[in-house]
Amino acid sequence: MADQIKVKMIDNSDQIKVILWTSPRSISSALLKCMDKVPDSKMLFEMYSTARFFGPNKMIDISPLPGVITDKTPEEILKDPGCGFDSSICTYKWLKHHMETGYPDKKIIFAKEMSYCADGKFEYLPDSGYRHAFLIRNPARVFPSWKKLIVEMVNRKGNTNMSLDEVDLDKMPSEIFPEGGGFKETYDLYSYVKEKGLDPDPVILDADDLVNNPATMLSGFCKTLGIPYSDELLNWDAGVDFVKDWTVSEPLHNIIQFSQSFKNFRSGTCFLKPQVQSQESKPEVSADIQRLIDLSMPYFTKMYDKRIK
Repeated sequence: MADQIKVKMIDNSDQIKVILWTSPRSISSALLKCMDKVPDSKMLFEMYSTARFFGPNKMIDISPLPGVITDKTPEEILKDPGCGFDSSICTYKWLKHHMETGYPDKKIIFAKEMSYCADGKFEYLPDSGYRHAFLIRNPARVFPSWKKLIVEMVNRKGNTNMSLDEVDLDKMPSEIFPEGGGFKETYDLYSYVKEKGLDPDPVILDADDLVNNPATMLSGFCKTLGIPYSDELLNWDAGVDFVKDWTVSEPLHNIIQFSQSFKNFRSGTCFLKPQVQSQESKPEVSADIQRLIDLSMPYFTKMYDKRIK
């Protein structure tokens, strides 16, 4: 059916399309919340994550599957599947087509994605039209928080009450936790995007630079990508009512609404500087986290040196 569906396109030659690639716990959802305030924009939340974790096991047509509960026609799904869409439509094939053809009436499309969820699937990146941006963060800040998120997800899925000490990231299957810790996968994607000409000059933004100096860093980020900037982007309303206008799958929408890991996202109204811990109060780093920090730091450093300042 996909081949028969025609989307009426408008002249969108001045449309700005951005994919923000990152790793978990890098303040990327807060940045998406910020970008939501840009007029005439559309936010896409982790479509590649949906394809990786919740989509079908094999490629299928982009038409709705039998049994999918949806009020939308195939034509409407092509244009915008909406908030809380059924993840069974989200194959990588559908995803690529949708990102290339959806939202013709929007001035700005801004997609936030986990880099490792596109690993091994580079053929399903949009062919053209997108700028690629990378949001990075020091691995020492990422992995302790990411481990908490994984433990929460494991406990929710299995109805268990495991502690952090009972979970070893080194023993997690690669389907759940990437072998390169997410940082190698991010660097590989960054290199691919440049080498293949998808974006010869990808933008790199450091998360800690952003929270420590949001006005300067955000204005520079927006200017580089052609996104209109104003100081109004620096503050937003608490809550998640605005998410109803995002494109986000049902399982990820539930995580946004109810996950403990999204508590700060739900309550936050601006970019907050992290609390500075004294050397004495810093928790001891577990062996699995230290290994991942050591593995990831060279990739982080390579990209950190190329960040906007």
